[in-house]
Amino acid sequence: MTAKSRADVSEERRAALDAGHVASTDLVECLVVDHVALARAVLPKAGVPLPAEEALAKIAGAPLKARLGFFASLLARHPKGRTALATHASDTVRSWVTLAYEGEKDPQKRLLLLRPFAADPHFGVREYAWMAYRSALLADLDAALAPLLPWTAEEDANLRRFAAEATRPRGVWCAHLRTLRTDPRRGLPVLEPLARDPARYVQLSVANWLNDASKDDPAFVEEVTARWLAAHRCPETVHIATRALRTLRGKNTT
Repeated sequence: MTAKSRADVSEERRAALDAGHVASTDLVECLVVDHVALARAVLPKAGVPLPAEEALAKIAGAPLKARLGFFASLLARHPKGRTALATHASDTVRSWVTLAYEGEKDPQKRLLLLRPFAADPHFGVREYAWMAYRSALLADLDAALAPLLPWTAEEDANLRRFAAEATRPRGVWCAHLRTLRTDPRRGLPVLEPLARDPARYVQLSVANWLNDASKDDPAFVEEVTARWLAAHRCPETVHIATRALRTLRGKNTT
C-alpha cells in the first residue's frame, strides 16, 4: 500500500482533478477522480453530448473499470470528440480515449491508434494502452503479435515495455492469455530482443512476464534464463533473470 491515502488528497486538489485541470500524480489520485464530474466539465466542450442523468447517476457508484468503460464506449461513438480529447490535461480523460480504441478490430490499425498513448508521459494512460490491445491478442494471438514485434526495437522504452506487458501470460487486472500460459515459447519473439534491454522499466516487465510463465511452465523459464545468462551475463540480464526466478526460488526481490 502507498503511504498516501485518499484523506491526503485535499478538496482543492480533488476539485482540480474533477475539473480536468491537472493530471493525477499517483494511484490514490487516480482513484479519487469523480468521473461524472469530469465528464460534465470536459465532454460538452469537446462536442460530445452527455448521457442521460439516470445513466450518469448509475455509473457514478460503479467500480473503476465500469466507469472507464462507460466513458470509453461513449467516446468510441464520437471520433471528433476522441481527437479533441486525445491530448487533454487529465490523464483520466486520455485513458477514456485510449480504451475507446479497443473496438478497432484490425490489430495493426489499433496499434497505430494506441501508439501515442503507449508512449504517454502518464503511467496510468500507458497501462490502459496495453490493456486496450489485450483483447486483440486474446482473439488471435498470431495476428495480433505480428505487428507488435517491431515495437521491441523502438527507441522509446515505453513502447518496448508495451510489447512485453501486453503479452504477459497472466497479466495484471486483465484476462489471462491462456495460449501463452499453455505454450510460453510462442512469446519468445517478444522476449528475445529485450533480454538485455537497458531500461529498468522494460527489464521489470520482461521479468514479470517470465515470472508469470514460471507458474505454469517452470522448465521453460529455467531454460530461457540459463540460456540468456550464458550468452550475456550483463547486469541487465542478471536483473531480469533474478526477478524472473523469484517465485521458483521462493524469493521476494525488489
